[in-house]
Amino acid sequence: MSLRPITLKTDKSITPVSDDTRVLRSTEKGLVLDVTILNEDDSPYDLTGKNVSFSEIKESDRVVADDGTGEQSGKFNMIDRTKGHFSYQMTHQCYTASGTCFFQIKQGDTIVDTTQDFYFQVKVDPTVKPINDSYVSSLIAMENHLLGATQKTQATIDQLNKDSSNAQQQAQAVLTKINSDFTDYSTRGAS
Repeated sequence: MSLRPITLKTDKSITPVSDDTRVLRSTEKGLVLDVTILNEDDSPYDLTGKNVSFSEIKESDRVVADDGTGEQSGKFNMIDRTKGHFSYQMTHQCYTASGTCFFQIKQGDTIVDTTQDFYFQVKVDPTVKPINDSYVSSLIAMENHLLGATQKTQATIDQLNKDSSNAQQQAQAVLTKINSDFTDYSTRGAS
């Protein structure tokens, strides 16, 4: 069983991902998401020597942090590391509630990148009352999730600061042009 493949970039300033939502039913289990990660320039992200983990923030503020090592973990299958292509068979916690997801890329103990966000929309079967607890496959996965979320937040703040600075520069350029035009007009009018 699998879901529609998804391509995610490491450039978080481009949001949202087109075709970013995957619909799950709370009664499903074992679905596989085929993932390709791209660099900012659309080239394949080379995952050689790196590990990937899954993070999700549920609408209920619960967290899923899965590095694939726990007993209840999902499964990562590297299809082509050099092309950033892998599959993720989701942990059962993915089916409990809707949430915002992303993948973290780790080299050794360091998170070197994260992907754009995408979404799991969970349709809850009325006969099933899933437990909506946080799930962390290891303490390291939780630390990585928090570090990745912090990095994503900082990237968003940096982008907003950059956009604000650009807008300020554009406004200053317009003001300078208006002052220059006014001075030219005044000089011509006085002649």
